[in-house]
Amino acid sequence: MNGEANGNGASNHTCDEVAQRVLDACQKRDEGATVTYVGRNDDDQTIVRVRSGSASSVGALQASMQGLFPFARVRTNECVLDGTMHAEIIVPTAQDEWRYACSDASNNVSVKLMKLLAFALAAAGVSLYLHDLYL
Repeated sequence: MNGEANGNGASNHTCDEVAQRVLDACQKRDEGATVTYVGRNDDDQTIVRVRSGSASSVGALQASMQGLFPFARVRTNECVLDGTMHAEIIVPTAQDEWRYACSDASNNVSVKLMKLLAFALAAAGVSLYLHDLYL
């Protein structure tokens, strides 16, 4: 398939956009950062590998990636031979991001309380309706 999801280059365009966003985020912290690999895995997730310049730390590189893509998996390491930092970010698909966001939102305490309140109000409304209907 040579990286194209639907034969017209749409997948490559998306990979390029993700790679550019990753590079822009890295270059805010480290002007010497460069993208070394862009591709897709079997799950259609975009994989971007970045090599930092000489003036970066693993923590700063990882923080900039997590801030840009909160649902992505970010791995960083340091090459002991030349001291450069490397980051690999696996960006989930839009469907995966939606599923992760819904999961995070449904686990929020305030959302659970709103659901409980909505259920209680609906039950009260049904009970008032039935009360008026039969009396």
